[in-house]
Amino acid sequence: MAPDLQELGMVTDASWDDIDDDGKKELIVVGEWLPITIFKNESGHLNLSPELNQQFAFTNGWWNCIKTVDIDNDGHLDLIAGNLGLNTKIRADSLHPARLYLNDFDNNGVGECILTYYKNDGKSYPYYLRDDLVAQIPILKKKFLKHTDYAGKTMEEIFNKDQLGSSVIKEVYQFSTCMFMNKGDGRFDIQPLPEEAQLSPVFSILVDDFDRDGIKDILIAGNMFGLKPEFGRYDANWGVYYKGLQNNKYRYIPPAGTGFFYRGEARTLSQLKPGHLRI
Repeated sequence: MAPDLQELGMVTDASWDDIDDDGKKELIVVGEWLPITIFKNESGHLNLSPELNQQFAFTNGWWNCIKTVDIDNDGHLDLIAGNLGLNTKIRADSLHPARLYLNDFDNNGVGECILTYYKNDGKSYPYYLRDDLVAQIPILKKKFLKHTDYAGKTMEEIFNKDQLGSSVIKEVYQFSTCMFMNKGDGRFDIQPLPEEAQLSPVFSILVDDFDRDGIKDILIAGNMFGLKPEFGRYDANWGVYYKGLQNNKYRYIPPAGTGFFYRGEARTLSQLKPGHLRI
């Protein structure tokens, strides 16, 4: 019933909602190394929608969650998707994607994964330190005896064309946590959330009119601690509250002004009962 789901990739979240106002719910899927992906319900089968998915070209990200909600009260469902954020050494855009190379680089029957990213010089470098890479691919030890031999080497200088050419390559172009505003005519406008939402990975989003002023507000939670030292611990989100303003604008109010505060890693936000924040 949904053959395109068989090898879609590393799915992290999904939602059933009618985002094109045809009276049938679509399946909206997000994941790591995936774009925002829409499946149409057509005669009981789920098929990739070229018309809708072209709106989400180059949205490949490390998406953690997806929220569907009519945030601007125009009668059309919008999307809010939690991503890695921008408080990291890894940057990406449509011209300079972060990449993952998957291949059996040392021909030992076990595949390796190598993460790469672009630096300001426009060249792509492996993210991993020499010791980590040599531990996975021991044949590189002779090629790079010292750390200084490895430092500053691009992927093309570490591996040959055949190794890179035969690799499975995944790409990311977008690391921002974003809103996708539904214009109601099959078009979606991408709108990254303000900088406070980009300081740490977002894993859960809750939307409601918390202050009862007639405009929806946004709560965001996340963080990720289980990382290697060279990545750093993503722990800059202690609770993000955006007060909704006119014209799809949002104002960040810190925890001291809302009481919305937590420490550690958060994975799910749930509203137990109606209520409002006194700000």
